[in-house]
Amino acid sequence: MPRTQSLEPKIVRFPKDEQNWYVLVVAYRTEQKMQAKLRELGKLEAFVPLRRTRRRDAQGKFRYDEKVAINNYIFVHTTYNRLVGLKREFPFDLEYSLLHRDVYQEGEKIGRAPVVVPRDQMLNFIAVAGNQKERVQFLDVEKLDWETGQRVRIIGGAFAGVEGIYLRTTKKHERRVVVKLEGIAAVATTALPSVLVEPIE
Repeated sequence: MPRTQSLEPKIVRFPKDEQNWYVLVVAYRTEQKMQAKLRELGKLEAFVPLRRTRRRDAQGKFRYDEKVAINNYIFVHTTYNRLVGLKREFPFDLEYSLLHRDVYQEGEKIGRAPVVVPRDQMLNFIAVAGNQKERVQFLDVEKLDWETGQRVRIIGGAFAGVEGIYLRTTKKHERRVVVKLEGIAAVATTALPSVLVEPIE
C-alpha cells in the first residue's frame, strides 16, 4: 500500500481555493466505498478506475466482473480547503489522506505540497481508463520506455481526441497511446494503427 501522509503536513504555499484534480490515498479495497461517500457527503466528482475481468462460473459460463484497477487511489476534482473541511466534518465516514510530494528549490527541500494532476492530463486519463467497452491496459508507469514514444492525438475511433504517448507496451509490433499520471499510473488504449494518430509538436 502506498505510504500515506497526514492531511495537513507542513506544506508550501499554494492556492487552496482553486479547483484541481487531487489524489486521495485510502485503505485497500475501500476505493469504491469511499468514492460513493465523497459523492454523497461532499457532492464531489470522484473517479476510481475499474478493470473489467472475465471469469468462468461453476456452470462453466463466462461472467464479467469489475475490479479496481489502481489500488488505494481516488482522483477527486475539488479544492484543497474543501477536502480538509470534509475530513473534519465527517472524520469517521471519510477516511483518506492527500497524496503529497516533497518540494525542492535550488536543490534544497523547502516543504511538501499535495499532488495536483493537470486538468487535460486527467481528462485524457479518464477518457481511456473509464472506457470499459474497450480492452485497455493498466501499466506500471516506471517500466515503460517513454523515450521511444511520440506525443500524439487520436483522430478517430473510440478514443478520438485523447492525447498521449504512442509506443509499444509489449514485445509485439502493435502500438498504443498511453496516458500517464507522473509517478502514479499509466493506461493504454487498445492497439491503434498509425493512420488514427497525428503527431503533436
